[in-house]
Amino acid sequence: MNSTWHLTDIEWNPVGFAQMGLDRVLPDWAPFGDGPILNLGPGNKPVIGTVGLDYPDWDAEKGVIPYSADRVGGVIATHFMEHIANPLNVLQEVGRVLKPGCPFNILVPHGQSLSYLQDLDHKTPFVIDTWKNLLDNPYYAKGKNELPFRLGANFLFGVKEENLAVVTQLIKV
Repeated sequence: MNSTWHLTDIEWNPVGFAQMGLDRVLPDWAPFGDGPILNLGPGNKPVIGTVGLDYPDWDAEKGVIPYSADRVGGVIATHFMEHIANPLNVLQEVGRVLKPGCPFNILVPHGQSLSYLQDLDHKTPFVIDTWKNLLDNPYYAKGKNELPFRLGANFLFGVKEENLAVVTQLIKV
């Protein structure tokens, strides 16, 4: 199977969307703005047309995304956020570099699915209400920069219960 994809190669269809979770393929389901599209934690499955940010060159736990404020046209994170112990740094950094109106597309395994539970490197579980609670809860603003997002798309997706995923699009306001 091809492990390198180009943004323009993907069409919207259920099989292509499922393949995104397996091969980190980006379907054409969200508009990106002008500027680079960042791919957080691509590992050995890059998406052509994106700029990969990964360890050890970039430390998501505490590192600064190497772009100026309001310069990035979109960010994708496929099977990445669950590997971060404290995802607030990533959210703050993505919020800083994204242009207003641009998306942060996230796909993570559901926190109670076998695909989440069977990987000992998973550090943060996500469920369908994680993003809503994060953005609507004033606790997260205490002592931190306010997160500049509104919740766009947010749904569960899976072929079977073991691989249930949370698919979310946060949009910078």
